[in-house]
Amino acid sequence: MSKRSIIILVALVVVGLVLAAVIAPLLSSPSRIADNAPGVWREIGPTPAETMQVVGAGSTYLVSYPRWHYEHEPFVLQGYALVGGGGENTMNAMVKHNTYDNGSDRLTISDKSGEHVYTLARVSR
Repeated sequence: MSKRSIIILVALVVVGLVLAAVIAPLLSSPSRIADNAPGVWREIGPTPAETMQVVGAGSTYLVSYPRWHYEHEPFVLQGYALVGGGGENTMNAMVKHNTYDNGSDRLTISDKSGEHVYTLARVSR
């Protein structure tokens, strides 16, 4: 192999690696919680199943969730999760995360420690 062939081969390998690094994340696009979280959701599993409502209000999302005594509690978008908390009892004083699963159209809400986790299915947008 000539020097020129080796340089071309190395250049093609580098271009291939760069393309793979750029295109792979685009193909497995991250959760679009900002677009998909608003709506009405019902817990999967627990009986009785609680219903959660998420309403987009500008850069804040208002979450109503009876299990944690939320009544229009503000959550904000941080990365691929809605993060919030508050309220009057100890459970509500902890940070909560809402994450969205593109593949199953499910929303998961969990506390900061991951001790309390609930998965919800969409009822309506």
